[in-house]
Amino acid sequence: MRRRSIRIWLVWALVNFSYYSAFIWLPTLLMASGFPLVKSFGFTLIITLAQLSGYAASAYLVEKWGRRVTLSTFLIGSAGAAAAFGFGAVNGSETQIIIFGMLLSFFNLGAWGALYAITPELYTTRLRGSGTGSAAAVGRIASIAAPLLVQQRPRSGRADPAIRRLWCRFRGGRRRRSGATGTARTISAGLVAPLVMAGLLAIQGALA
Repeated sequence: MRRRSIRIWLVWALVNFSYYSAFIWLPTLLMASGFPLVKSFGFTLIITLAQLSGYAASAYLVEKWGRRVTLSTFLIGSAGAAAAFGFGAVNGSETQIIIFGMLLSFFNLGAWGALYAITPELYTTRLRGSGTGSAAAVGRIASIAAPLLVQQRPRSGRADPAIRRLWCRFRGGRRRRSGATGTARTISAGLVAPLVMAGLLAIQGALA
């Protein structure tokens, strides 16, 4: 039971870390790529709406495919979408940003839905509430740490001045910064590795 709990805590932590490291910084990342404030938040709204369909698809597939297969599929799909979004879409067309961002949103929240379904099944009735709650609590800790850790990566250990970039955008337009590509790739790397690790845990039966 202890080993099972550690594994499911790890999956919860990785899923939460990948989600919040992406979506907390998404408007800032788009603005750093040259898009105005209103359009950046408009893209973010469209992208996050895809989460609803991800939840619905996951709810259907956990009964049709099973919990583990659904979780693994959505996690790997999230990793692929994160790579495409981070390495190419942010500095590409608006269509690419919306498509790959919506795919990331769809798969990541679908994985979250499957995780909610599979976690209670790992514990006996007596431990089900506390076991599921502890796993979710570990995930919340990771969600707090994610935006703080990711924003420090792009400048080789120094905090990235995101607030300063936002202030510059408010004061007047600036040209698209070349550093936006590095920021996007940093966030992408922070997403892909956790999602792949969590996917492999599920595929290999670590949640059994």
